[in-house]
Amino acid sequence: MSAPKTFWRLHIESDAAYRTMIETSTAIPPDKEFMLKATRGHGICLASYDHGTGTGLVRAMGIVTGSEGDRLRVTWRETSVVLKPNGSGQQFWMSRPYFAFAKTVVERYRLAEQFAALFHASPIPPKTTGASMPGDICRDTESGGYVYLIKSEYGYKIGKTKNMKQRTQLFGVKLPFQIEIAGYGWFDDYSAAEIEYHRRYAHKRLNGEWFNLSESDVLAISREMQS
Repeated sequence: MSAPKTFWRLHIESDAAYRTMIETSTAIPPDKEFMLKATRGHGICLASYDHGTGTGLVRAMGIVTGSEGDRLRVTWRETSVVLKPNGSGQQFWMSRPYFAFAKTVVERYRLAEQFAALFHASPIPPKTTGASMPGDICRDTESGGYVYLIKSEYGYKIGKTKNMKQRTQLFGVKLPFQIEIAGYGWFDDYSAAEIEYHRRYAHKRLNGEWFNLSESDVLAISREMQS
């Protein structure tokens, strides 16, 4: 299944409607126009809007495979992703039952990478064989890089970088609190790996890339990164 190039947000009318779409592998279009616009190969984020936090809550991502009667056929993958629209973007979320994400927004949310992780990647992308690289070396490959776990008094951050040494030095300058590197590892597709960790611990998300992880979570992640 090819990765989508066009992405839509489709509003969740109710839990019952959500379950129907997931269980029948379909999307219920709000109008005929959406049936014409959302075509085979497009990506759909099935999401509601949280007025309290001003965020979009994505419960499933799907790829359109065709149409059947008054519905779209969609291959769904349930997930838990929080999107933070800007001021103008919030108006779209609040007032429209569906809309296409602008290219700049697709890039900011890394939707292509998130869909790739859900539909194409293994649970955690394979790491290269051999010993881990030193933290002060950066491998110049298109998709390879480090996924790291850092600890602070405010929680744990799961992020990615091409160069661990530069990133830790940057943290020392930009962050107004002490941090400790709890683990890191090299991945052939570090974007997909980071997305998978974020998805796995979405229920423990504090804000953005920060999570309220337990000791067992940290141990499991550290071992996985070092394996």
